[in-house]
Amino acid sequence: MSSGAVCRCPESTTPLNRRAWTVWAYRTNSSSFHGYRPQHSDYSAVGCDACQAMWRTKAAYVEQLLRRRT
Repeated sequence: MSSGAVCRCPESTTPLNRRAWTVWAYRTNSSSFHGYRPQHSDYSAVGCDACQAMWRTKAAYVEQLLRRRT
């Protein structure tokens, strides 16, 4: 399950380890309900650097995106 405008540009069809996707918030969320303080969440915020799409997801590929940066 995800929310937001998921990337539909050519980046979404390239191999995962070469996608121009950035994890903006890993398993955290902040909202006005909590005074904009970070709260634990099952969802992560991911963005595409090519088309500027931003979405939240709890898909396993978030872990892979984080590992490729190290």
